[in-house]
Amino acid sequence: MSNLKTIRELLIDKSGRLDLNDLGYDEAYIGNLYVNAGHRLLDSLVERPAEQQWYVSDAVTTGGEYIFNLQNLRSADQVWVVDDTASSSEQGRFFVEPKETTWMLAECSYGTDSADYGIPTYWSYIPIGLSNEYRAKVSGDYTDVPDTGYMSFGNYFGYDGVLVSPACQADLSLRILGTFYDDWLTSDTATTFWITRHPQMILLASLAALEAIDNRNTSGYNDYLNALQPFIRGIEFDAIQHEMAAIGALQMGDSWSGFDS
Repeated sequence: MSNLKTIRELLIDKSGRLDLNDLGYDEAYIGNLYVNAGHRLLDSLVERPAEQQWYVSDAVTTGGEYIFNLQNLRSADQVWVVDDTASSSEQGRFFVEPKETTWMLAECSYGTDSADYGIPTYWSYIPIGLSNEYRAKVSGDYTDVPDTGYMSFGNYFGYDGVLVSPACQADLSLRILGTFYDDWLTSDTATTFWITRHPQMILLASLAALEAIDNRNTSGYNDYLNALQPFIRGIEFDAIQHEMAAIGALQMGDSWSGFDS
């Protein structure tokens, strides 16, 4: 089964760049940079099925949480709330209605009284963190920030926020269906959708990244992009087939009456 090491070794073989197996300044193999860049390139060129994944939050223990930070999020499509105390015979899953961020900030308020907590009914994206200029003016623990509402501090550059209202009561957890980037690969045994399902595509994309970053060779970069196009069309055709099957199932459901006896 292919993994990061497999793709890096193929990249070295096809490019002739033996130095890609050397360790860089961060004690990582230099070739990993181009394999990771190839992942981001493919993610920008084609929508893959595995991009849409579920984020499952830890259960809210005491209540009051209303911002959830998600790493490598590209877009959130659906938000559901699950009551972790509900029995199998009870309704324990609730759809959360999307709203614009402006509406959420104008219409929703968040206090510390547990009586205001509940099962969220609305959600939106929310910017998180402080500007670099403002971060430089406040203490490391942010205790002197005047208003911490709708803010999340710390290492937030790789994260996006989802805001819910009302704030969660205890024993709830969120299920967020969204589109995500892969994690930055560092382990030789790491694998991804592209590496597992389409190793030829990640190799071509890694070679394209090498041409663009190191060689500054527009012609070589475009050649690799052109070589990717038949594979991309195949993935897009498969996605259309899935959509057509779903539409067909819905239409059949409207007219289904069972087989004649």
